[in-house]
Amino acid sequence: MVAPSAQTRVENAWWKTRKFKRFYKNIKMLILVTGGAGFIGSHLCEVLLDQGHRVYCMDNYTTGSMDNLSGILHHPKLTLMYHDVTVEKELAFRADQIYHLACPASPKDYQSDPIKTLMTSFLGTRNMLEYAKKVGARILFTSTSEVYGDPLVSPQQEEYWPASSHLFSPTLP
Repeated sequence: MVAPSAQTRVENAWWKTRKFKRFYKNIKMLILVTGGAGFIGSHLCEVLLDQGHRVYCMDNYTTGSMDNLSGILHHPKLTLMYHDVTVEKELAFRADQIYHLACPASPKDYQSDPIKTLMTSFLGTRNMLEYAKKVGARILFTSTSEVYGDPLVSPQQEEYWPASSHLFSPTLP
């Protein structure tokens, strides 16, 4: 018997079947959102709750706000956690997915304390990666185009290539 090619295996993949899609649609997960009180994080929490998932929203409210969470604050499947991701913490739950959004994204915010921003980016990400590995969770880490400096074009399209690719280097003309 000849083994199927990689292309055939992908085309016939079990996750593409209707049966799997029906099954997966009904699976509700436990999801951790770091930076959940930020603009994007709060909206992500709202969508995940609308889909029926249990959501742990972790934030230290440095740049996030409880006002962003006002529409979902009393949702029965939402748990708020006041915590700084740069500090190691033993979490009492096993997340299925982690959306790691914790880090100041506005120039005003990250320039006011650049060391704290770097610590959040590095230590916070390390802590979340270690937790994800420990519990077997999938993790999504996001950032902002601001890390590339001032853009030559605004807003940037997906194809945009920054003039500078280092956080502390000046943008080239």
